[in-house]
Amino acid sequence: MDTNTFGAKAILSLPVTNGQNANLGDAIAVGYVLGGTNVGEAIAVWGNGQYVYSARWSQAGGWTAGASIADLGAGNTVRWLRLAAEPQGARMVLAVEDVNERIFTIPYNGTARVWGSLSAAHSTTAYGNADYNRPFDVVWNTGGGANSVLLAYSDTTRVRYRTSSDGGSTWTLEQSQDMTAYQAYWVQLVKDPSHTVHLGIHNNADDLRVYTWGGSAWLIPSVVPSANLEPATNHAVEPFAIATYPPRPGQRRPGSPNR
Repeated sequence: MDTNTFGAKAILSLPVTNGQNANLGDAIAVGYVLGGTNVGEAIAVWGNGQYVYSARWSQAGGWTAGASIADLGAGNTVRWLRLAAEPQGARMVLAVEDVNERIFTIPYNGTARVWGSLSAAHSTTAYGNADYNRPFDVVWNTGGGANSVLLAYSDTTRVRYRTSSDGGSTWTLEQSQDMTAYQAYWVQLVKDPSHTVHLGIHNNADDLRVYTWGGSAWLIPSVVPSANLEPATNHAVEPFAIATYPPRPGQRRPGSPNR
């Protein structure tokens, strides 16, 4: 029964002494399994030194003990994590950046409750400073099929992207196009209720630029939404956010079952 109260705290991780610093980066993420046998379970992920850990919460059992799901190697402290949950499904994809500007992904199967293998590095030259900037994001692209995932990131040359057609287990080769002749300190991906994916970047000229995924390429608008974004010291502030309108009350979400 819902008592509208918080439960007791659960300590999932303790600090280590090999460089992890809670004030640098955002090496934690939490998401819900949104479908399947274990719908409603919460998945927490976090970095601790060179390791990525995960724990699972359920209504019946509470939190499991944290367990390592990836080892990035000595000297490769985790700095940023982005966790994308499959809409109305049981899978997730985790994107990771370490202190040495490498970007990886790891798929999660919420039905079997198992993490897949750490990918090869999608990039080894992520833009900006990993202590302060997050030049990547990941999102489920359900408009491209039930198993479709998009990963966008900036290296020291331009913004690039990869696609997956199997829920993040394997990825296409790195791709780019003319609109990505910028580098980006911050990258955001958002899917709207019509399944359209939007990309926003804070680029190296401190402009906000936004693009829409057209299924096989990014569609380029003619208007730059904003210039002179707040640069902050080391561009350490994410100065924008993308939001989409939710369906109106009583309106069926695209792809949801009829009631």
